[in-house]
Amino acid sequence: MLKQIHSADFRKENVPMGTVTKKMLFLHFIKKSVLIGCIFGAIATIGFLLLDNNILEMPSMRNFLMVSTLLIILSVLYSPLTDLYWLNKQEKVLGIRFNEEMEKNNVITLPHVSNQWFIFKGTNRVFAYHRNYIVNLDNKKDGYAEFIGRIEKITVVSSDGKRREISATSNANVISDFKKWVELGEINFEGFPQQEERI
Repeated sequence: MLKQIHSADFRKENVPMGTVTKKMLFLHFIKKSVLIGCIFGAIATIGFLLLDNNILEMPSMRNFLMVSTLLIILSVLYSPLTDLYWLNKQEKVLGIRFNEEMEKNNVITLPHVSNQWFIFKGTNRVFAYHRNYIVNLDNKKDGYAEFIGRIEKITVVSSDGKRREISATSNANVISDFKKWVELGEINFEGFPQQEERI
């Protein structure tokens, strides 16, 4: 039996099919971004039609709508694609395969926190870090983002010398929990809600 911590604000979700995979982690972000982009395009089209029925006959207006919709999709995808890039870097640096690691340890639920992995999927971010990839953490600080509210930030110093600032909303406690996980070097955190799972 392995004890795993789950922050009180972590959203527990059952993965419907098999173990956690990279495809499962990121596919829903792609679907969401396309949906948001299509909704924006539809609303903008309806709005323009209400102003002028012939406005879509103008090539420049059609191009504007297509480009705007594409930019919306890309802006929603930016954060999760960046997270995927860093997960791929960890695989390369450590010589591991994420999917094989998840299958080997029978990881079927999120969030997942163990001696080796810290994995959390938020609204538009995926935090997936292997302990051996992290050398140090620098500069934990609080900030504020428009439309989001208070956020926590921390800089991850990796074993290949790269530095990456990651952030999350303060009420999710992800950054604080991540910092404790790295610094304590264990997963049995005093005061944390705990849950035992066979993995």
